[in-house]
Amino acid sequence: PSQVEYLDLHGNEISVQDVVLPENILFNYGELKVEFFNSVLGNLGKSISQFKLNFNSMSTEEISSKIIVALTTREISEFSVISKENLREECHQLIRRMNLRVVYMWESGNDSNSEFSEAFLICHAFHALALSKKFNLKFRGRDDLIFQLENRLPQVENFPFLYAYALYVRFKMNESEKIQVEVHKYLQKRNFGEISVEALGLLLYVIAKSKNPEIQQTRDGILRNLVSTFKLKSEISGAGNFPCFYKKEIRASLFQSNLRTDALLLEAILRVNPNHELVDPLVHSILSQRKNEIWSNSQESCWAILALVQYYQVLEKNPNLSYRMWLGDFLAARGNFDENSQRTQSHVTRIPISVFNSKIENSTRIILKTEGKGHLYYQMQLECCHRDPTLSEISDRGFQVERNFKLKDGSDKLSEPFNLKVGDVVHVTLTIKTEGGIQYFPVITDHLPAGFETNAEMNKENRFPFVQHTNYRSERVEFYMRSMTNQAIITYSMRATFAGSYTMPPCEVHQMYDQRYGRSCSHRITIIDAE
Repeated sequence: PSQVEYLDLHGNEISVQDVVLPENILFNYGELKVEFFNSVLGNLGKSISQFKLNFNSMSTEEISSKIIVALTTREISEFSVISKENLREECHQLIRRMNLRVVYMWESGNDSNSEFSEAFLICHAFHALALSKKFNLKFRGRDDLIFQLENRLPQVENFPFLYAYALYVRFKMNESEKIQVEVHKYLQKRNFGEISVEALGLLLYVIAKSKNPEIQQTRDGILRNLVSTFKLKSEISGAGNFPCFYKKEIRASLFQSNLRTDALLLEAILRVNPNHELVDPLVHSILSQRKNEIWSNSQESCWAILALVQYYQVLEKNPNLSYRMWLGDFLAARGNFDENSQRTQSHVTRIPISVFNSKIENSTRIILKTEGKGHLYYQMQLECCHRDPTLSEISDRGFQVERNFKLKDGSDKLSEPFNLKVGDVVHVTLTIKTEGGIQYFPVITDHLPAGFETNAEMNKENRFPFVQHTNYRSERVEFYMRSMTNQAIITYSMRATFAGSYTMPPCEVHQMYDQRYGRSCSHRITIIDAE
């Protein structure tokens, strides 16, 4: 599928999108699917589901991130990262790990990369456990552990991001004026230029709603500093995000990325002023950096979901919005969302691809208009079929697929053009590669060309421990895997049965519950009668 990322419209706005169709396609097959959402939660549901599938290792960072996301979304989304039973189990596991680690937290006092990484992981676990306390979940040993963490807080005062993170977590657990005063004193001792943008964002969150005039002046000064930093970065690179500079080694130890910085700052700025000029650019920046509905790693995903949930709670809870969509001069869809609409509700419009070949003027131009209060998010997806079934180019959208052939009785792989005889048995080798860690539930489908057959008996010696289920059908073979990492190689056999010239469609790989996709090129195969 051809994918257009989510875009959004505020009330009383117009958007124009041009649909560019591939060349040489069949106009009697395919459609343009347009899906509308009434809040950022509508498209976050898929991200939360992908978080559960993509980041399920037993590392301390990922366990902490899962707990944070689960507790943040538990009351506003039917999508869950952790079941209630597993949430309790993972919190207990985190407490056991932290009881061992907190004793050694920053004991040496040096700034080695391992010390940075260890201190960050402890702060992140502190964040997860503090949220569980805020939501009144009871776990044995947690409160004593939090007390130890708070007592060791001064040990990281010389490392602004870690100190800011710890203060941020303490404030989330107990929004006291005492912590705001502590932040103010800390900022009075330093220039803003000495503190990373991420640390400023965490400290801004703490003092955002302070009623103390002196603290308010400090808050406004941070905000002015962030605005000038953001505008300067945008003018230089054209990118709508905040730069955050660490040494390369420290950046890796703190799991830092520009997207995480954007998310931290969005959460803080929403507390200061939900209508601030930086809010919309930051939301666009965060949403646009997803790939296959998820961000690059668990840190980015955790903080992005945290910030976007707050964005929903502050600005999108009570929509009253109507929309209309035209295809040229033709009204193709209309609808409305109001306060009674479900948070994750979507409206879907399917437009047959034949419409784009009709006499409707400007039929490839889509015009969207909104009226009322709220945001409209929409996603467009084009499905079409080429006239020429021969596809010379491979498609890599998360999976790389390569297909090779060799005769059963031959050692060398066949090269094009493929000329076979009736009765020849061909071994097909499928090589699938992927990057980005473990990929769950990939499905491999290879379509047989007419003139060939295969069956389970012919492939009884082809066994692969990583394949959970195999289907040998009259026109295709299918392989289902629970997971794969880096590379998988699968072989099967097919027999030439009828003379003729045939096209073998591409081998396709897609990920269930995700949009990762890949395909090989197609092949022309000629079969002649045996002498």
